[in-house]
Amino acid sequence: MSTGELSGLWAIRISTTIILLPPSTGTRTSHYALKDQENLAALVATRSFSTSAQSGSLLQYAKAGISLVHHDVFASHDKVYEALAKCPSGRLVGTQPLREVVWQSRNHAMHWEDGVPNKSVQRCFDTLVQDFGTTFAEYRTRNLSFEVIQLLGWNSFEDFQRDMLTLA
Repeated sequence: MSTGELSGLWAIRISTTIILLPPSTGTRTSHYALKDQENLAALVATRSFSTSAQSGSLLQYAKAGISLVHHDVFASHDKVYEALAKCPSGRLVGTQPLREVVWQSRNHAMHWEDGVPNKSVQRCFDTLVQDFGTTFAEYRTRNLSFEVIQLLGWNSFEDFQRDMLTLA
């Protein structure tokens, strides 16, 4: 999240959303307007964190679904990436299989705070940047789970279910 003054309006930026607030006038009014802006910024930051955490949970459910349905494949391989490659790909998300985006986005959601993503997460998110732009470039410093859910188009249970069935 970042804040700043934009042509006399206060702008609060979270991901790709910008909220414009009118400028204040007068000293006393300025004080309260600044307090309101700070409160709004805190509220927006809290909501952003919460939304990302909930989106990460959805990615965890998706990853767990893959693991449960293909338990025998994972049990027969020492390396997760070898087992994952034997699971159905699902549709393409840009140039990557849905399976890979779900798995690596879940890993990102659970470990982004470490600041050092594993090579598979790096490769996935670098490819998302190439395919879809800089929205995904901050993966080392920010939870991008909500952005991934938006990209996948999971706006309803039916959307989620349709994709998950392609990974079964």
